[in-house]
Amino acid sequence: MKRRHIVIPLLLAAQLLLLTAPLTAGDWIRRSALQFGERVRINVSGNNKIYYEASARDDVMIEITGPASMHIITRIELTDGRRSREYRYQWRLDEGDWLAVNHYTKPSEAATLQGAGEISVSRRDDLEVPEGTHRYSFRPAPGEERRIFFRITTRSRDPLRNAELTPLQPAVFGDVWQVIVGETNFDYYVARAGEDIVLDVVGPTTVKVISRLDYDALMMGDKSYRIKVHEDGRLKNTYAVHAKPSSVAFYEKQKGRLPSKGSTFFVSVPEGPHSYRFEFVDGDQTSLFRFYIPRTDLDQRR
Repeated sequence: MKRRHIVIPLLLAAQLLLLTAPLTAGDWIRRSALQFGERVRINVSGNNKIYYEASARDDVMIEITGPASMHIITRIELTDGRRSREYRYQWRLDEGDWLAVNHYTKPSEAATLQGAGEISVSRRDDLEVPEGTHRYSFRPAPGEERRIFFRITTRSRDPLRNAELTPLQPAVFGDVWQVIVGETNFDYYVARAGEDIVLDVVGPTTVKVISRLDYDALMMGDKSYRIKVHEDGRLKNTYAVHAKPSSVAFYEKQKGRLPSKGSTFFVSVPEGPHSYRFEFVDGDQTSLFRFYIPRTDLDQRR
């Protein structure tokens, strides 16, 4: 069903909420944009904050892996001397419909942008990011001529945070490499292009997946790769995984190689038996997987 274009003053489908409370410290991290019109620094009470300008020609585009919570923080440039202003922007998830958001703002007494007129106070919208890796795009609404600046922060959500977990062995796999962390050995299942891993799971439950990239002697620095997860033969989600060499994990037998830090994502499993195929799609690189399930959900497999 095609989604309707909705203008939202306070609430978007029980998901996008207008909040004007100040940001709190913690594990919220700023996200770099893949695409934007201009990258600017806005000084807020003596601290420089990175914002991205969206224009009619250049959306601000962010890639995020969920489940996660996202803050969309916006400001506009005020140039006509009016002490208060209404502005509108649009956003969309992946290739979905554009949805509009309205805000009412006023000049900030604490924020400045070099070479610009007055900057408004910030307005914040909250969005829950669904499972998988998604792209969010932001742009001024049609007819909006003011400069709009975006700052995006996210916090990952762990649906199994308080659960007692147990390892889950795939039904189909190839090589098994042992990764040593501290004094503990962990079995990781190896995936290469054309060598998929298949996991049989009975739901409802959630599977925790820890993925590591294998670094050979010629690989350095941060890398990225993608994992496609197929549920019962159909693509369920694609996950973008970012890797960097680990300083605490080592292989037991693969000399001259190094695993990356572990990256975590989650796969939700609906009720009943299901088969999940994990497809590593990035060329000649090698990825390692380890799977966990809540111990209380093991009874469903009997």
